[in-house]
Amino acid sequence: MPFRRNVLLLVLTIMTGCAKTPDLVGIGGAYNIIGPDHDLAVALRAGQPPIHWHLKGEPGADALSVSEAENVPGLTVRAGSTDYWFVRELHASLLATPYLSWSWFSNPPTKGTHPIRLVIGFADLDSPQKASWWSNMSSDLPLADRVVAIEWAETALGRGTVLGPTQSPNNYSYARYIARGGNEFGNRWWTDNVDLSLLHRQLWPQHSIKNAEIRFIGIWASSTKQSARMYLANLRLFR
Repeated sequence: MPFRRNVLLLVLTIMTGCAKTPDLVGIGGAYNIIGPDHDLAVALRAGQPPIHWHLKGEPGADALSVSEAENVPGLTVRAGSTDYWFVRELHASLLATPYLSWSWFSNPPTKGTHPIRLVIGFADLDSPQKASWWSNMSSDLPLADRVVAIEWAETALGRGTVLGPTQSPNNYSYARYIARGGNEFGNRWWTDNVDLSLLHRQLWPQHSIKNAEIRFIGIWASSTKQSARMYLANLRLFR
Protein backbone atom coordinates (compact mmCIF):
# COMPACT_ATOMS: atom_id res chain seq x y z
CA MET A 1 0.00 0.00 0.00
CA PRO A 2 1.59 3.30 -0.97
CA PHE A 3 2.24 5.66 1.87
CA ARG A 4 2.21 9.42 1.69
CA ARG A 5 4.76 11.76 3.12
CA ASN A 6 5.86 15.27 2.51
CA VAL A 7 9.55 15.78 1.87
CA LEU A 8 11.73 18.84 1.85
CA LEU A 9 12.74 19.06 -1.80
CA LEU A 10 14.55 21.82 -3.55
CA VAL A 11 11.69 22.89 -5.81
CA LEU A 12 11.75 26.33 -7.35
CA THR A 13 8.76 27.43 -9.36
CA ILE A 14 8.45 30.47 -11.59
CA MET A 15 5.97 31.42 -14.27
CA THR A 16 7.05 32.21 -17.18
CA GLY A 17 20.15 13.25 -28.32
CA CYS A 18 27.14 8.83 -31.56
CA ALA A 19 28.65 6.99 -29.46
CA LYS A 20 27.87 7.12 -25.84
CA THR A 21 25.36 9.17 -23.99
CA PRO A 22 27.88 11.48 -22.26
CA ASP A 23 27.98 13.43 -25.54
CA LEU A 24 25.18 15.47 -23.98
CA VAL A 25 27.44 16.89 -21.30
CA GLY A 26 28.50 20.43 -22.03
CA ILE A 27 30.00 23.31 -20.12
CA GLY A 28 29.30 22.93 -16.43
CA GLY A 29 28.36 19.26 -16.71
CA ALA A 30 24.77 19.86 -17.82
CA TYR A 31 22.70 17.37 -19.81
CA ASN A 32 20.35 19.18 -22.18
CA ILE A 33 17.75 16.49 -22.83
CA ILE A 34 14.82 18.30 -24.45
CA GLY A 35 15.19 21.79 -25.89
CA PRO A 36 13.54 20.80 -28.12
CA ASP A 37 16.28 20.83 -30.76
CA HIS A 38 16.23 20.51 -34.57
CA ASP A 39 17.27 16.83 -34.59
CA LEU A 40 14.40 15.87 -32.30
CA ALA A 41 11.87 17.73 -34.42
CA VAL A 42 13.14 16.17 -37.68
CA ALA A 43 13.17 12.64 -36.22
CA LEU A 44 9.64 12.94 -34.89
CA ARG A 45 8.36 14.25 -38.24
CA ALA A 46 9.93 11.15 -39.85
CA GLY A 47 8.19 8.93 -37.32
CA GLN A 48 11.44 7.57 -35.85
CA PRO A 49 12.94 8.10 -32.39
CA PRO A 50 16.20 10.06 -32.50
CA ILE A 51 19.47 8.35 -31.60
CA HIS A 52 19.63 7.37 -27.91
CA TRP A 53 15.85 7.76 -27.58
CA HIS A 54 13.66 4.71 -26.96
CA LEU A 55 9.97 4.31 -27.72
CA LYS A 56 7.89 1.59 -26.12
CA GLY A 57 4.25 1.10 -27.04
CA GLU A 58 2.14 2.15 -29.98
CA PRO A 59 1.30 5.83 -29.71
CA GLY A 60 -1.02 7.49 -32.18
CA ALA A 61 0.33 9.16 -35.31
CA ASP A 62 0.15 12.61 -33.73
CA ALA A 63 1.15 11.59 -30.20
CA LEU A 64 4.65 13.10 -30.35
CA SER A 65 5.64 16.25 -32.21
CA VAL A 66 7.31 19.61 -31.77
CA SER A 67 5.01 22.61 -31.79
CA GLU A 68 4.43 25.85 -29.95
CA ALA A 69 2.33 26.88 -27.00
CA GLU A 70 2.12 30.61 -26.41
CA ASN A 71 4.97 31.10 -28.94
CA VAL A 72 7.29 28.77 -27.00
CA PRO A 73 8.43 25.60 -28.83
CA GLY A 74 8.08 22.35 -26.91
CA LEU A 75 7.86 18.60 -27.23
CA THR A 76 4.12 18.07 -27.62
CA VAL A 77 2.87 14.88 -25.99
CA ARG A 78 -0.69 13.61 -26.42
CA ALA A 79 -2.21 10.78 -24.42
CA GLY A 80 -4.49 8.31 -26.19
CA SER A 81 -6.03 4.87 -25.95
CA THR A 82 -2.72 3.04 -25.34
CA ASP A 83 0.22 3.43 -22.96
CA TYR A 84 3.61 4.45 -24.31
CA TRP A 85 7.04 5.48 -23.03
CA PHE A 86 9.45 7.86 -24.80
CA VAL A 87 12.75 8.23 -22.96
CA ARG A 88 16.31 9.37 -23.53
CA GLU A 89 19.00 6.89 -22.47
CA LEU A 90 21.55 8.32 -20.07
CA HIS A 91 24.35 7.12 -17.83
CA ALA A 92 24.60 10.21 -15.67
CA SER A 93 26.02 10.20 -12.18
CA LEU A 94 23.33 11.19 -9.70
CA LEU A 95 25.97 12.69 -7.43
CA ALA A 96 27.49 14.80 -10.24
CA THR A 97 24.20 16.00 -11.80
CA PRO A 98 21.54 15.89 -9.10
CA TYR A 99 19.23 18.67 -10.26
CA LEU A 100 16.46 18.31 -12.83
CA SER A 101 14.79 21.33 -14.37
CA TRP A 102 11.97 21.48 -16.91
CA SER A 103 9.21 23.71 -18.23
CA TRP A 104 5.76 22.34 -18.86
CA PHE A 105 2.49 23.62 -20.25
CA SER A 106 -0.34 21.35 -19.23
CA ASN A 107 -3.75 20.82 -20.79
CA PRO A 108 -5.03 18.75 -17.86
CA PRO A 109 -7.98 16.37 -18.04
CA THR A 110 -11.22 17.35 -16.39
CA LYS A 111 -10.76 14.74 -13.68
CA GLY A 112 -7.88 12.79 -12.14
CA THR A 113 -4.10 12.92 -12.35
CA HIS A 114 -2.68 13.98 -15.72
CA PRO A 115 -1.94 10.80 -17.75
CA ILE A 116 1.36 12.27 -19.01
CA ARG A 117 4.23 12.40 -16.56
CA LEU A 118 8.01 12.61 -16.47
CA VAL A 119 9.84 9.37 -15.60
CA ILE A 120 13.38 8.94 -14.29
CA GLY A 121 15.07 5.52 -14.06
CA PHE A 122 17.86 4.87 -11.55
CA ALA A 123 20.27 1.96 -11.01
CA ASP A 124 23.53 1.29 -9.20
CA LEU A 125 26.74 1.67 -11.20
CA ASP A 126 27.66 -1.99 -10.64
CA SER A 127 24.20 -3.35 -11.54
CA PRO A 128 23.65 -5.48 -14.68
CA GLN A 129 23.48 -3.61 -17.97
CA LYS A 130 20.93 -5.96 -19.53
CA ALA A 131 17.90 -4.66 -21.39
CA SER A 132 15.03 -3.44 -19.26
CA TRP A 133 11.65 -5.13 -19.10
CA TRP A 134 10.02 -2.77 -21.58
CA SER A 135 12.74 -2.92 -24.26
CA ASN A 136 11.21 -3.07 -27.70
CA MET A 137 12.55 -4.74 -30.86
CA SER A 138 16.21 -3.66 -31.20
CA SER A 139 16.10 -1.45 -28.11
CA ASP A 140 18.86 -2.10 -25.62
CA LEU A 141 17.98 0.41 -22.95
CA PRO A 142 19.82 -0.41 -19.72
CA LEU A 143 17.95 -1.81 -16.77
CA ALA A 144 16.60 0.60 -14.20
CA ASP A 145 15.45 -1.02 -10.96
CA ARG A 146 14.12 2.20 -9.43
CA VAL A 147 11.70 4.52 -11.24
CA VAL A 148 10.11 7.74 -10.08
CA ALA A 149 7.33 9.52 -11.93
CA ILE A 150 6.90 13.29 -11.65
CA GLU A 151 3.22 14.08 -11.95
CA TRP A 152 0.64 16.82 -12.42
CA ALA A 153 -2.07 15.95 -9.92
CA GLU A 154 -5.78 16.62 -9.96
CA THR A 155 -5.41 19.42 -7.41
CA ALA A 156 -2.59 21.67 -6.28
CA LEU A 157 -2.99 20.62 -2.66
CA GLY A 158 -0.70 17.59 -2.89
CA ARG A 159 2.28 19.44 -4.28
CA GLY A 160 5.54 18.15 -2.77
CA THR A 161 3.98 14.80 -1.83
CA VAL A 162 5.72 11.48 -2.41
CA LEU A 163 3.75 8.25 -2.92
CA GLY A 164 5.58 4.95 -2.53
CA PRO A 165 7.82 3.31 -3.24
CA THR A 166 5.98 0.12 -4.15
CA GLN A 167 7.23 -2.94 -6.00
CA SER A 168 6.07 -3.11 -9.61
CA PRO A 169 5.00 -6.46 -11.11
CA ASN A 170 7.81 -5.82 -13.60
CA ASN A 171 10.38 -6.12 -10.81
CA TYR A 172 11.35 -2.52 -10.17
CA SER A 173 10.63 -0.15 -7.33
CA TYR A 174 8.20 2.59 -8.34
CA ALA A 175 7.38 5.90 -6.70
CA ARG A 176 5.48 9.07 -7.58
CA TYR A 177 6.30 12.69 -6.84
CA ILE A 178 3.62 15.36 -7.17
CA ALA A 179 5.29 18.46 -8.59
CA ARG A 180 2.20 20.48 -9.52
CA GLY A 181 -1.51 20.10 -10.08
CA GLY A 182 -4.91 21.62 -10.59
CA ASN A 183 -6.86 22.75 -13.63
CA GLU A 184 -6.51 26.32 -12.47
CA PHE A 185 -2.77 26.15 -13.11
CA GLY A 186 -3.11 24.59 -16.56
CA ASN A 187 -2.75 26.21 -19.97
CA ARG A 188 0.28 28.31 -19.07
CA TRP A 189 4.02 27.68 -18.85
CA TRP A 190 5.62 26.79 -15.53
CA THR A 191 9.25 26.01 -14.78
CA ASP A 192 10.03 23.55 -11.99
CA ASN A 193 13.22 22.15 -10.48
CA VAL A 194 13.82 19.19 -8.19
CA ASP A 195 16.84 17.79 -6.38
CA LEU A 196 16.85 14.16 -7.56
CA SER A 197 19.56 13.18 -5.09
CA LEU A 198 17.39 14.30 -2.17
CA LEU A 199 14.34 12.60 -3.63
CA HIS A 200 16.35 9.39 -4.19
CA ARG A 201 17.68 9.50 -0.64
CA GLN A 202 14.15 9.85 0.75
CA LEU A 203 12.79 6.98 -1.36
CA TRP A 204 15.68 4.51 -1.39
CA PRO A 205 17.96 5.27 1.58
CA GLN A 206 19.57 1.81 1.30
CA HIS A 207 21.14 2.83 -2.04
CA SER A 208 24.05 5.27 -1.83
CA ILE A 209 23.78 8.21 -4.22
CA LYS A 210 27.57 7.94 -4.70
CA ASN A 211 26.94 4.62 -6.48
CA ALA A 212 23.74 5.60 -8.28
CA GLU A 213 23.30 6.68 -11.89
CA ILE A 214 20.40 8.00 -13.90
CA ARG A 215 19.75 5.46 -16.68
CA PHE A 216 17.00 7.32 -18.51
CA ILE A 217 14.71 10.35 -18.41
CA GLY A 218 11.60 10.89 -20.51
CA ILE A 219 7.84 10.67 -20.52
CA TRP A 220 5.23 8.02 -19.88
CA ALA A 221 1.72 8.58 -21.24
CA SER A 222 -0.86 6.21 -19.83
CA SER A 223 -4.04 5.30 -21.67
CA THR A 224 -7.00 7.57 -21.20
CA LYS A 225 -10.45 8.25 -22.63
CA GLN A 226 -10.12 11.95 -21.85
CA SER A 227 -8.40 14.54 -23.98
CA ALA A 228 -5.01 15.36 -22.44
CA ARG A 229 -1.90 17.04 -23.80
CA MET A 230 1.32 18.43 -22.42
CA TYR A 231 4.18 20.55 -23.80
CA LEU A 232 7.69 20.06 -22.42
CA ALA A 233 10.72 22.29 -22.93
CA ASN A 234 14.14 23.00 -21.43
CA LEU A 235 14.42 19.60 -19.75
CA ARG A 236 17.94 19.37 -18.35
CA LEU A 237 20.16 17.84 -15.65
CA PHE A 238 22.75 20.00 -13.98
CA ARG A 239 24.80 20.41 -10.81
